[in-house]
Amino acid sequence: MPDSRAGVTGRPPDKLLLTRVVELANRAAVTLCGLCIALMGLHIVVDVAARNGLGHGVEDTIAFVGYLWMPVICFLALGAVHLKREHIYVSLMVDYAGPRTRRVVEIVSDLLVAGLMAWMAVLAFRAADEAWALDERVGVNRWLMLWPVKVVVALGMSLYVLSIVATVVERLLHRTRYATELERHDVIPDPGA
Repeated sequence: MPDSRAGVTGRPPDKLLLTRVVELANRAAVTLCGLCIALMGLHIVVDVAARNGLGHGVEDTIAFVGYLWMPVICFLALGAVHLKREHIYVSLMVDYAGPRTRRVVEIVSDLLVAGLMAWMAVLAFRAADEAWALDERVGVNRWLMLWPVKVVVALGMSLYVLSIVATVVERLLHRTRYATELERHDVIPDPGA
């Protein structure tokens, strides 16, 4: 069995099946986010043009943006942001810690965030179920159903949890893809050194 450390074999380690599935799901989610951003932009442009040209905008634009476009865009992208390590990161606690201490603190904090987000996803699924049972709707004519959006929000949170789990497992196995720069130098030997 080949060693999973890049420094030993000279090539990047193979990704775990979990990681590949999570990355594929995140790519689909980001694609959907991109489509929603384009549709939201088009919706807003049409609304502004109608307000200026016809004196009356598109009905329920605020409801669409606030209850449909923004929640979908914000929550579906969380997992992809985590995989690329593009989220807001405050390193004040670990700035002067060694690579191993930093690794432990980051893994523990990731697991705490995963637990919190898992609980929030459960609550979001419950809220979606309640919205469906109550036939919760918004908008001037109350035609925009909320339960589908709440399901998407819960799925986005769940995908974020899966992304955290995948990166934690990869880091525990000393895979370089999700290791920080300091971890790469500390854990994985450099073949040129």
